Amino acid sequence: MEEILRTFIKVLFSYVTMIKAENLKNSANNRTAIDQDGIAFRLEKSKSGNINLEFFSQDQFGMFYKPIGFYEFDIFGKITEIYVLNEFVGTFEKTKSNLTNIHKARFLSLLDNVYVALGSREVGNAVTAMFNSPNYSEYNHMDFTKRQFQSLEANGLKIDVKTSMMGALEAVYDDENDEFNGEDMLVMFQKNNGISIHSSEREYQNMMNKGLLSIFKSL
Repeated sequence: MEEILRTFIKVLFSYVTMIKAENLKNSANNRTAIDQDGIAFRLEKSKSGNINLEFFSQDQFGMFYKPIGFYEFDIFGKITEIYVLNEFVGTFEKTKSNLTNIHKARFLSLLDNVYVALGSREVGNAVTAMFNSPNYSEYNHMDFTKRQFQSLEANGLKIDVKTSMMGALEAVYDDENDEFNGEDMLVMFQKNNGISIHSSEREYQNMMNKGLLSIFKSL
């Protein structure tokens, strides 16, 4: 797995990928495919103007793409910054001595990374499993013994998925170090003709517009 993660970072910082991203930025296309070491990647434009590098994957719920990082551009369509998502920062730190363009490396704030985690494929899978469980009921919140709970890791952060109010589920950042002074960072999920995700927070909307929420990356 470590070798695969190294490939992710190598592709993100390679000149070849950057040239393809700049060409995509200045084209009418929305995405382009990349194959490296037998791994399928794609570059995809977002609503916010950045271009994401994503890898193809598959789990029990189907096929999807997951972002590794993204590129920001100047007015001429040239890459000025390369952002690495939290999940892959450790690998970047281990391999940066062998990378080019590391002066362009940037990282999201903790809050932005939290919302990437809350809107992740991992959280979406847990929510789907809970809603589909025979133990689910819209009245679970009224009986402590029937409340659902799962702790998981997404984007390198600990997230708790659990019963909320009125039949909803919520995903909450496990703020062990009290980074947010006791304020819960969460998103809500409801099941009504499908599963919907809800948050009014600006950071959530920003991460969604940047195309970084893998819960929306199903094929």
